[in-house]
Amino acid sequence: MGTTAISDAISALRDGGRVLLAGEPTKSEAAAYGTVVAAEHDRPWFAFRTLGFRTVGRAARRPGASIADPLPETIAGELLRLAGVSGGGFGVLPAVPTTVSREAVLPRLADDEGLVLVDYWDLVHHLWL
Repeated sequence: MGTTAISDAISALRDGGRVLLAGEPTKSEAAAYGTVVAAEHDRPWFAFRTLGFRTVGRAARRPGASIADPLPETIAGELLRLAGVSGGGFGVLPAVPTTVSREAVLPRLADDEGLVLVDYWDLVHHLWL
């Protein structure tokens, strides 16, 4: 999957960009799921493309939270904590039944929408180092 380094995602969040996190273990492999994380959000973008924007609370911002609890809120909280941004949140992409693999759909979505694509397991690896 054409993902970038965690450092690129952190830089994007610091600059007000959006990060598409793919490959959460709780998601079905048959659908193109993903979580979009943003330091600052554009409500119309999230309302149109995701299941809505949810602000991440302080409880979700704790070291290693995404490893212990791979829910979108804790994953978003971990990325925002790493980026050192004070506000932010996430939106979950709806399930998109497709005959094409997620490895093909999500990179195209990231390119089309200007998102930085990061793999969940790359984030886990980064946190364990």
